[in-house]
Amino acid sequence: MFCENERRVLLKGSELANSFTFNPHKMLGVPLQCSFLLVRDGLDEIRNRVALKANYLFHRSEDMDEDDPSSWDIGDSTVGCGRKPDSLKMWLSWRYYGTEGFSNRVSNALLCANRFSELIKERNDKYELFRYPVSNLVSFWYIPKCLRSTCKPDIFTESQKCYPEELAEVTKKICDLVNSKGEILLDYASVTLHEGETPVRVPEFFRIPFNSPIVDENYLEKIINEIEVCGKEIYGEQ
Repeated sequence: MFCENERRVLLKGSELANSFTFNPHKMLGVPLQCSFLLVRDGLDEIRNRVALKANYLFHRSEDMDEDDPSSWDIGDSTVGCGRKPDSLKMWLSWRYYGTEGFSNRVSNALLCANRFSELIKERNDKYELFRYPVSNLVSFWYIPKCLRSTCKPDIFTESQKCYPEELAEVTKKICDLVNSKGEILLDYASVTLHEGETPVRVPEFFRIPFNSPIVDENYLEKIINEIEVCGKEIYGEQ
């Protein structure tokens, strides 16, 4: 949203939507929790759909133009009702970093994700991308030497929809060892695809969301090197 070039590509067609959500506490680094539901048709449309009209909380004035607290009490027009005002956190962060600051942060996150994916592809004998990233999230596997003959080269083709379950244990073990060393903290995830008649389980893969504005090329290399070191340590590779 803050990067014009990326917005034209990644949010193409969003102007046709009645509403969309985004979480500034993620890629923009706004303090938790900060989430928005942006609507095209205004607050009254939301009020008509979600308002519970709880009379022990809200005493709405019949004349919404009068100078009365109920005229600007929007609690009954939100799903969260009593949540702390997320807009204040967003406003303060925006004032501090500015549009350019947010733009630079988002651009760096997308750049890091793309560059990290390129590093993965350059080492395609050891790694495999689950999907090429369209945002700041990179999902991939490390394939130890003992599995490369059975997992490569065409086992991951989307048409084949075959994902070796052995990689789940590989990912978990390496992730635990990397995290125990305290230099880098990683996480993993798995998903189930429902693109055909039969659901397909995708075994656990490394899941890295690039967000921090201080991450650079050197740090990307460090992540990959640390995974390889731990993989060799676990599987006795030379």
